[in-house]
Amino acid sequence: MSPFVFSCILVAFTSLGLGFFVFIRSSDKKLGTIWLLFSTSVAGYGIGNVWLDSTQTQEMTRWALSADYGFGIVWIAPFFYHFVCTFLDMKRARSISIHYLVGFVFVLIVSTPLFFKRVDWMFDSLYFGISGKCYPWFLLWWMGLVTYSHYLMVRSYRSVSTTKRNQIKYFFLATAIGFTGGSLCFLPNFEIHLYPWGNFAVVLYPVIMSFAILKHHLLDIHVFIRKTLVYSLVSTTVAAIYAGLVTLLAFLVGAHNQMSVVFSSPIDVAQKSFGYGCLATAILSVGLGTFVFAKGWKKPVNRLWFLLSLSVSFWSFGLGMMVYSLSFGEAEFWQTWFLYSGAIMIPVLFLHFVTCLLDVHQKGLLICSYVISVVFEAINCIHRFAAVIPRAPFNFYTFPLPPYKFYVIFYFTVALYANALLFQYMQCSTGLRNQQIKYVLLGSLVGFCGGPMTFFMVFDIPIFPYGVYAVPLYIVIVSYAIFKHQLMDIRVVIRKTLLYSLVSAVLAAVYVATITLLARVLGEQYGSVSAVTSALAAIFITLLFNPVRLRFQRFVDRHFFREALDQELLREATSGFVHEIKRPLANISLPAELSLMDLEDLKNKRRPLKDVLPKLEQRLQYILHQTMDAGNKIEAIREFSNSNGKPLEELDLAGIIRNSVSIEGSLLRRYQVKLMVNIDDDLPRINAHAKQLEIVFANLIKNAAEALNKADSSVKRIIEVRAYKEDGKVTISVKDTGPGIKRENLPHLFEPYFTTKGANGMGMGLYLCRQIIQVHGGTIRASNEPSGGAVFQIILPYEGQGSRE
Repeated sequence: MSPFVFSCILVAFTSLGLGFFVFIRSSDKKLGTIWLLFSTSVAGYGIGNVWLDSTQTQEMTRWALSADYGFGIVWIAPFFYHFVCTFLDMKRARSISIHYLVGFVFVLIVSTPLFFKRVDWMFDSLYFGISGKCYPWFLLWWMGLVTYSHYLMVRSYRSVSTTKRNQIKYFFLATAIGFTGGSLCFLPNFEIHLYPWGNFAVVLYPVIMSFAILKHHLLDIHVFIRKTLVYSLVSTTVAAIYAGLVTLLAFLVGAHNQMSVVFSSPIDVAQKSFGYGCLATAILSVGLGTFVFAKGWKKPVNRLWFLLSLSVSFWSFGLGMMVYSLSFGEAEFWQTWFLYSGAIMIPVLFLHFVTCLLDVHQKGLLICSYVISVVFEAINCIHRFAAVIPRAPFNFYTFPLPPYKFYVIFYFTVALYANALLFQYMQCSTGLRNQQIKYVLLGSLVGFCGGPMTFFMVFDIPIFPYGVYAVPLYIVIVSYAIFKHQLMDIRVVIRKTLLYSLVSAVLAAVYVATITLLARVLGEQYGSVSAVTSALAAIFITLLFNPVRLRFQRFVDRHFFREALDQELLREATSGFVHEIKRPLANISLPAELSLMDLEDLKNKRRPLKDVLPKLEQRLQYILHQTMDAGNKIEAIREFSNSNGKPLEELDLAGIIRNSVSIEGSLLRRYQVKLMVNIDDDLPRINAHAKQLEIVFANLIKNAAEALNKADSSVKRIIEVRAYKEDGKVTISVKDTGPGIKRENLPHLFEPYFTTKGANGMGMGLYLCRQIIQVHGGTIRASNEPSGGAVFQIILPYEGQGSRE
């Protein structure tokens, strides 16, 4: 594998990962969708170059080049331009459409000699297309569009808020570095023999973007971060596993001469790509299993998931190494001790995991399944389970012996029964439990549909086992369920995890590469590498690896994630708190002052008791009500800021809306505003924090009332609150008949400290509203009605909940 192809693999994984992360977390789904398309096109460029590395003929190279440009490179520029225009709130629909059309035209000619007149073998590593007549025009358009997009960011920099400036700064830095480095890859197309080392710079753009998301809420993604000892525990555990696996691998390298096969033998495209899929599955599976185990090793369900993940990892790693083997002995080794030692345990461990997750008692069935699995393992150990034979397109593949056929029946019976249990319990569960089961079922269906495709070639059915590429998706789905739906009771609050994981992965890659290189050097100098020598080498590098990792984490803690001294986060938290508490406290002061004046009159006998007492009673009740309101808001904000706070409850949304209206009743009467409340009769119940949503609705009603109070006296003062369900969501709208929102203010309404009230406003009300709605899994947006007035729409999920009675 050449350095350029290695950098393309990094580009593909990091870009696609960041794209899906932004798509899932972004409050603006349109922006998130465009970013996902841009990231997918960058990933397509990386994957296309990996395919180019595997081609053996010029005809195949032509196809790979066409796919590389047609699905990746051509679309990077227009997607990026579209994203920049949307990010900066620029209305350029016609211009965006024209550039998409230009891109489509270039895609049509990318496979013709007009684009590339020929392909040349360069740098003794891979093919590059040599520029045809149209290629310079394509590059001029592509580079011009990218440069112009960056110019738009620079031009908009001074006319936006401080928060937006920080976002633009990091976004510009990330993409400028990425595009500058990636543009060097165009030089070989003009027969300029400069190796495309700049492609490694493309990997930096996801790193910088990730930091900006964490630090400056880039793309309106707010990630709350918290440090725990678990990170150190997980890192140490992963480092130990790496040390153990690499020690074993280094020994096997010397004993079986395996690494020369993986990196040096002329294997074909299918074999190499199949190996990449198996390796990805093995690494991702053991990584997720270790994480789950470290987060809750005392829980049986977590321990079972770890064992299941380990079995999947053994199966996948053994399968990949078996097909690469050079001799029958090596293939049999990988098949027996890795491939089937893992595969045999997968169905029974999955069934055990499902019964534990669902709290279903199936003791007899589990004992019977484990006994059958142990019998199969014993047969496998004496090499009577399956044999290995040469089979294209691999060096070796599995051949079934009689017990293997019974294993296949056992495998499908147990797997189908476990998935049937999941489906049955998903149908009768609700709320968070329903979501957890749904994602486990989805992940298992993907895994069990993809993995068994390896059975076809075992029984001489000529179907390539493409399903191996789908197996890593089950890990992605389960990981998402852990973060989003607290699967296996794991509550994850992302803080330094993203940055730590990225750096740990880079250091681990350097560590593994160093061990492998050292093992090969020792093998060249002293022949085969002994297990003792490999272990000493791994321990030596590990002693260097851990201090470097810990030193970096301390550096990050000191310079970027200072909990007690992060003034920006501290200001946002205190401002939001003050904003909500100031109003009830201010409402207390006037009636308290009037009550003191009445008591003074009563004391000096200027007024009789019968005149003063009713007013005192009324004011004291009002003060008590405001005090309770302040206490409720304090509790709501405390729960909002506490990641391990009270869980969401199933509530009547209509009641929450009516309580919010009553909170602002006195303000509406004072401003002489008419309030209209329209709530559908079939409005569903939702999972929510009542007091937090009351803060949101009350803020929107108060803002609308204050806007109407400043409007022209001829304007009818009406606020309409409407709640209805639509397309699996609940929509709550607050509409007024006031002057509306200025167009230039619309993009900044939900930014912290942005206010149109001058010294009377803090700019934290709508910001806090958006934070609360995002925590509830919803979105909030503002717009102007064509007939006049502003409208705020809140969209909340209610899936899995029943309707109001």
